[in-house]
Amino acid sequence: MNAKGVEYQAAVGSCALVGSMLTQYDLPEFIRAIEHAEAMGPMIDPTLYREKNEAMMQDKELLEAALPLYRWAMAQKRIAEAKAAAPPGVQA
Repeated sequence: MNAKGVEYQAAVGSCALVGSMLTQYDLPEFIRAIEHAEAMGPMIDPTLYREKNEAMMQDKELLEAALPLYRWAMAQKRIAEAKAAAPPGVQA
């Protein structure tokens, strides 16, 4: 395998590892919580909202960027669980 092939395999493996690590968190719920804070924050505590809004938006942007990888890893996890639960000789 050439250097690009090794680099490609490392990149794919790294993505799979990060995706696997993300499955321990509920990313969609975190995004919903930020969206709730966006909607309610200015009314509940305008000062705190102004202070924290920029950091919260950066967090949301990062979580949204990670969401496709999270969804892929969750699907892989469900497939593996279905295969493990299938009776012998039955493909899940």
